[in-house]
Amino acid sequence: NYNIWDAPYLVRDMNIGYAYSADLYFRNEQAVLQNRKEKAAKKMLAMAPEFQNGEGGYAPLQFSLNEIQSINNIEITNKKNNQARLATFRQQAPQYSLLHLSTHAVYDTSGLPPHIAFIDSSLLLPELYAMELQADLAVLSACQTNIGHYEKGEGVMSFARGFTYAGAKSLVAGLWKINEKSTSELLASFYKNFLNKGQGQVEALSQAKRAYLNTTKNDAQKLPYYWAGLVFIGQETDAYKSNQIQSLLFFFGGVMFLGMLVFLWRKHLGG
Repeated sequence: NYNIWDAPYLVRDMNIGYAYSADLYFRNEQAVLQNRKEKAAKKMLAMAPEFQNGEGGYAPLQFSLNEIQSINNIEITNKKNNQARLATFRQQAPQYSLLHLSTHAVYDTSGLPPHIAFIDSSLLLPELYAMELQADLAVLSACQTNIGHYEKGEGVMSFARGFTYAGAKSLVAGLWKINEKSTSELLASFYKNFLNKGQGQVEALSQAKRAYLNTTKNDAQKLPYYWAGLVFIGQETDAYKSNQIQSLLFFFGGVMFLGMLVFLWRKHLGG
């Protein structure tokens, strides 16, 4: 009997990432290479307005801090609750190589531009175009950040597209009204794979989805709604491989080099 809960989703066998176009992908690749040369310090700005008191009419976010608390192996500036203000984001975001926004975002079908919420006000998509970001990766843990109005000759004008225009080399963004709890679990796993294990961003997110499918006990929560809404867009960078991974690579490289020296020495004595 066929079990829909164990369906052969493509992500079970392949790592999946997206790009807006081949031209933009390769342009971002050059920007990433240049960025590696120019920026030695890698740090994250994480913002999580929890809306505990229903500020702005938004529902409280119960799991947003879980995403941030799961992050380690990198310097984090954590702005939560009343610290997660729009002016702070505008002022500080250009200084960081990683951005994490755990909040509400809205795509309004009535014609209003998409907006993403901070504790005091919202950032509209057109305002994002005026920013100059240096981020290698922006994680938009919010609903509908990868959908928007279709513009002829341009494509879908979403928040993810706006972050790309502002300078972000890659993004993790949401395709629909994502589930908060499963999203927090996926992103915790993603950051562990990415920052601790040294996996590339595409592999890290794909592996997080596989782990979710393999460990979730509730069959209903294996439906794509719970895990497929987050997608990776843009160009990967390997600049965040963990010190542990780098140390292991140096160690095994050193062992191989010494082994080669011993082999050559013995061969010389034998000759």
